[in-house]
Amino acid sequence: MSKSTLLFILVFLAMACHADHEGSADAQAWALVFYPRATTIVAQCQQYDTNTNGYVSCTVKVDEQLIALECPSTATDACNKNRECRVANNH
Repeated sequence: MSKSTLLFILVFLAMACHADHEGSADAQAWALVFYPRATTIVAQCQQYDTNTNGYVSCTVKVDEQLIALECPSTATDACNKNRECRVANNH
């Protein structure tokens, strides 16, 4: 493998590992697991991981209850050890 090919692959992987995404689908999936009888689930998440902890902040409305979650922020699972949403620890 040539040096330029190897460099291209490394740059591509580095860019993929830092691609943030909105975690709304993950947040909705979390709510479906923990609230299987809910009639309405709406999730909204931040677009970027602003504190670089591997999660984006999300708010999920389950029926009339609001829940603060943190969901994995990278689109490439191989680059992020965070695999699922968690309840936000709001101090």
